[in-house]
Amino acid sequence: CPLWVCEHLTSYNVEFNKDVSREQSKFVPESTIHPFFRAYNSDYLNSGYDRGHLAAAANHRHSQRAMNDTFYLSNICPQMGKGLNRSKWNELEKRARSLSRKHGSVYVLTGPLFLPTVEGNEKYVKYKLIGNNNVAVPTHFFKSYSRYTQKWGLCVGVLCDAK
Repeated sequence: CPLWVCEHLTSYNVEFNKDVSREQSKFVPESTIHPFFRAYNSDYLNSGYDRGHLAAAANHRHSQRAMNDTFYLSNICPQMGKGLNRSKWNELEKRARSLSRKHGSVYVLTGPLFLPTVEGNEKYVKYKLIGNNNVAVPTHFFKSYSRYTQKWGLCVGVLCDAK
């Protein structure tokens, strides 16, 4: 699971291209990452988690190659499907595309968080691991949108519980 992903979205990036299809893309391990740290599709099999994009596939519909690049498992974190990935998270991804269409250029910073829990008087960082390669399941996710012009800047952040 990556620590963060930063995207510079423009109205061109998110432009709909009828020749680009998510069905043509396949989740693949990132060969440039040392095998000790690499995630595999088998890690997600029967785990109960979706393979959640940090850089959303639909943010890169201008070419099939751009969309395919979002399917490297180095861009993926385990996410609850019904409660997060296919609902609230999807809404946040749509918001990023809407902002880039409206303003022409938006930066989106996205990542997992592993926040502590309190047990008694102690704080602990605890998280689940899935698969044979011990893929870390985040406790929370963040997404921020930034837009800058020559005269001003704007940044809005969102924190989501991973459940």
